[in-house]
Order: sequence, then structure tokens, then C-alpha cells
Amino acid sequence: MVHRRIVVRIDCCGHDTDRAGDWFVPFWPDAPVVLLYAGIGTSITGLIVRVPALVYSPLVAFVVAVYMLMILTNGGSVAPEWNLYFGFSFLLMMVIPGHLLNKKAAAYAC
Repeated sequence: MVHRRIVVRIDCCGHDTDRAGDWFVPFWPDAPVVLLYAGIGTSITGLIVRVPALVYSPLVAFVVAVYMLMILTNGGSVAPEWNLYFGFSFLLMMVIPGHLLNKKAAAYAC
């Protein structure tokens, strides 16, 4: 984990402070939103180029993102296995359809 040094100007109550501390900023609560946005973009790309694998593969990422968001909204916390969920859904959403699209593009090449 990377700890970044952040200068805090305002605390949680809105009081102006001038202290600096080593705070860990967790970016993994953003993972579900990243999956949703990437899935929407991949689906739109699949509709434009008419590749069904690009249209339907982001459904896996959508299910995983909804699962993660439900855990966060029900008072849960970010679990270490979210890295695996994110990687697996990214693999199914981007890498495998990308290879299929590359193979389709190679078939049309001269």
C-alpha cells in the first residue's frame, strides 16, 4: 500500500486546521464506479462496431459493481478480495472481448 502525505486544511467538522499528517486515502471505494463507467463505455463501443461480445460482456462487471455498492451502502467495508473481483470482471469485460475484436479486425485486414 502506498501512503501519501496529505496536508489537511479542514477537519471533519469544518474547523480550519493547519496540521499535516500521514493519511491513507483509500481509492478502492471507487472501484464499483470505475466498473460501471468502463462497462457503459464498452457496451456503447460494442453497439457502434456491432460486436456482441463487447455489448454483453460488461454485464459481469455490472453485477460485480452492484454487489460492491450494496456492500458499501449496507455499512460494509472494502474487503481485500475486491481486488480479485475487480480484476476478474475487468478481464471478462475488456481483455477477452478485446482479443475477439482484434481477431475480427485481422480478418478484415488486407
